[in-house]
Amino acid sequence: MLLHSIPLTAQSHRYYTYSFSEESSLLGGAVIGGGSGTASIFYNPATISATGQSSFSLNTSLVYYDWCSWENALGRDYHLKQSSLAFRPRFVSYLVKSKLNDKLTFELATFSKETYNRRLSFNKLLQTDILMFNPGDEMYVANYVVNDEFDDYWVGLGSSYQINEHLSVGASLFGLFKTLEYWNVYDMAAFEPDDGQGIPDSASHIATYEFRYHVKFNDYRLLFKGGIHYHTDRVDFGLKMEFPSLGVYEDGKQLLKTEQQQNIMNPDGSGFFPDFLIEDTQAKKQVSVNYKDPLSLGLGIAYRTPDLRKTYYASLEYFHKLNPYIMTKVKDHTIVTPGIDENEPTSQQWMECANGARPVVNVALGAKWRATDNALILAGFRTDFNTAKNFDYGEYEDLNQLITESVDMYHFSLGTSFNILKNVVNAGISYSVGKRKDQKQLLNLSDPVEYNTEEHAALQGTRTNTMNITSNQINLFLGLTLNWPNSNKE
Repeated sequence: MLLHSIPLTAQSHRYYTYSFSEESSLLGGAVIGGGSGTASIFYNPATISATGQSSFSLNTSLVYYDWCSWENALGRDYHLKQSSLAFRPRFVSYLVKSKLNDKLTFELATFSKETYNRRLSFNKLLQTDILMFNPGDEMYVANYVVNDEFDDYWVGLGSSYQINEHLSVGASLFGLFKTLEYWNVYDMAAFEPDDGQGIPDSASHIATYEFRYHVKFNDYRLLFKGGIHYHTDRVDFGLKMEFPSLGVYEDGKQLLKTEQQQNIMNPDGSGFFPDFLIEDTQAKKQVSVNYKDPLSLGLGIAYRTPDLRKTYYASLEYFHKLNPYIMTKVKDHTIVTPGIDENEPTSQQWMECANGARPVVNVALGAKWRATDNALILAGFRTDFNTAKNFDYGEYEDLNQLITESVDMYHFSLGTSFNILKNVVNAGISYSVGKRKDQKQLLNLSDPVEYNTEEHAALQGTRTNTMNITSNQINLFLGLTLNWPNSNKE
């Protein structure tokens, strides 16, 4: 007999889910070659000096509304749905020109790179014939819960140096704080009712299966970016490289896993399987965390029309593959509660989480044109391809896997920018959508059997490729950049 496992769901597994600062967001993040404003520290630190002035910037997502639907996720017509409304600070930066060298500009910024929340639940009570020993229908109860919270906060210091009127170079160093708390719990039970009241006749007639998994950690890391920017009267070019992050410290670590099975009959008629309970928890120094960020390389261009009233932007960014690896690892591979394969013990890898990412290339396009002498219109589009889609975990295929909807998203944005007393106000809206059909179900609770020999799973049916996922997001933006008086570049 084998233990049944399903993929977990955590993080978005996308790199372009969010863009930063309202100007960059409304241009679709297509600003590696220029136009990123106070978000230069993230997109291309070589363009920090392009603003030409000291400033303080505060950008917020006034309203963030997210809704998703996982059709047939737990069986035929058994859906999971979620909608959430949030108000989130998005980006705060302080940019200052050096008083000792006017070719040198510094920037300090803090922002949330990703906030991913999924709280999905389902419960069902039905009457069906499921237990072999009992003729007729039984009561079948199933519950499913996933509670997933992942946040990725960044704090960075960047600088750019203007070598001459055309060429600038820059670099930025970020401290990353990643936090994950994940719960996945599901349980099923089948029993013979007493007089139709849903109360079992005796404990021996209750068949049960339970799964419980918990992951929690905080991971502190460092990440370095470098960039080059080349400027002409009509065209700007940008190149930026982001290096893999380096782990510094970790805390708040905890792993817990439980699997329990009781009173399940073997379909071959030989009798009941042995009951079992496998449970273990590890925390603190017994668990190590290594959340990897990939190497990426980005190219960008910004083109201004001859009348200088319109500017078009395009960026292309490649993210390198992350080979399968163990993200949360138990340090001492001691033996836990005996398993069920001929009473052989189960190793600590039973609790560990695998991660990885396929290589992707994302494209962003933006446009900005002057509507009046004091107002600009901005529009943008970007792809956001999922790194977990069709990813091969290789030797870690049977480990717990942190994957998400595996949906590619597409982001559209539109807004305006206008000046008030030399300060800049940005406002706009973005809409994101992604769909994917015919994915394998998380569970099949609509067609349960006492023991599923194909997937070695109790009290559930065989999963089919009929799950359809739709994800939507709407953001309302508002940003304010305060420019210091008499700080304009000569």
